[in-house]
Amino acid sequence: MNSIFLKLKKRKYMHKPILIAKLKKSKLVLTIGVIVFSLFFIYVILVNNNAKTDNLYYVLLFVVLVFLILALYSSYHLISFPKIYLYAKKIELVNYFGFKRREILIQDVKSRLLKEYSSKYGNYLTLYLRLTNSEVIYLKCDLYDNFHPIKIKLIHNKPNDKALHLKLMKKEHTYYAIMSFVFGLVFFCGSIFFTDIKKDLDSFLFSTIVSIVLISLGFYFFKKKLRLE
Repeated sequence: MNSIFLKLKKRKYMHKPILIAKLKKSKLVLTIGVIVFSLFFIYVILVNNNAKTDNLYYVLLFVVLVFLILALYSSYHLISFPKIYLYAKKIELVNYFGFKRREILIQDVKSRLLKEYSSKYGNYLTLYLRLTNSEVIYLKCDLYDNFHPIKIKLIHNKPNDKALHLKLMKKEHTYYAIMSFVFGLVFFCGSIFFTDIKKDLDSFLFSTIVSIVLISLGFYFFKKKLRLE
């Protein structure tokens, strides 16, 4: 009788989450604030639209579209952000208000990679997990309120994935190279086709110098990517 009771208790423990990691309250408040502010700003523009010229009308329309995209992106981020349920032998990712669930067995995690990114708002950490089927999933550690115990559980005795680190470095350099080329060409085309050299020589020189710097930066990142091959 005791053995049956212990088995039932063990089974209940296996199906009960040890820990639940959610979006940090500060991030939640910030995301909701961005959505509310964007929608309020759109409402103010639409109600008080007194554009007397076509140019001003198109400017206001562009501003509305920008804030609408910002509101939609923030809403999507809020809805799709997964809660993490930690169990004894697995984790469960739950998003879209619980309509989408995915279970990942800890034994199916083949390797891991902790990569730190930097931005003007500070550094943030991302955990990459390579599964036995070669699929790679990533979790942004700093967005969760209590992710550390889950991170320790997932990376325990898992080897560091150097191949994935190299692949991510190549992807980053490719992205920076493409963006530098694109913005460099935009400034170059602007200086050639939209600047009157005789009337505004300073603007022409500035745009040309910026385009040369950006294109040179693109070649720099492209060379760094080739060195990793």
